[in-house]
Amino acid sequence: MTLAVLSTGLLVATVVDLRTRRIPNLLTLGAIGCGLVGHLTLTHGQGLAWSAAGLTVGLGLLLPPALLGSLGGGDLKLMAALGALLGPGAAFEIALVAALAGGVLALAVALRRRQAQTALRQVVVFARRRRSSGTADDSKPAAPVSVGSIPYGVAIGAATWICLLGGGPF
Repeated sequence: MTLAVLSTGLLVATVVDLRTRRIPNLLTLGAIGCGLVGHLTLTHGQGLAWSAAGLTVGLGLLLPPALLGSLGGGDLKLMAALGALLGPGAAFEIALVAALAGGVLALAVALRRRQAQTALRQVVVFARRRRSSGTADDSKPAAPVSVGSIPYGVAIGAATWICLLGGGPF
């Protein structure tokens, strides 16, 4: 049952995120409910704490970037749903792989939009400023130019399948 809910949810989340850059609450909150209720009923109450811990790990790992505006609420709730369905170990592993997949996706988007040079230039400027932060230059740095957003739900979905097929801890 978990695999069926997971497969359907990830497919829908990926397609909708690609098209609209949103992940519906009905999908994410429904998956969270399925995870919590499913583990409660299928394990005679023993799995509820495990599912809640997974939800907490999923939320906790993506909450800081979401609060900083780097991720949307749908991405955050999708990760929480995966934690509720698959547990805390899986949520941790998926979040790490999703960060790598998101980086690859961001690079692909920048290359497609021919903005990779702008992104690389900003990384170099940032690194130089960090190295020379003790200088007397008090000029305000220019705001970075965005090279665009990515549908992070796609990275989360890809990471989930990479972890599932790779034989991770869950």
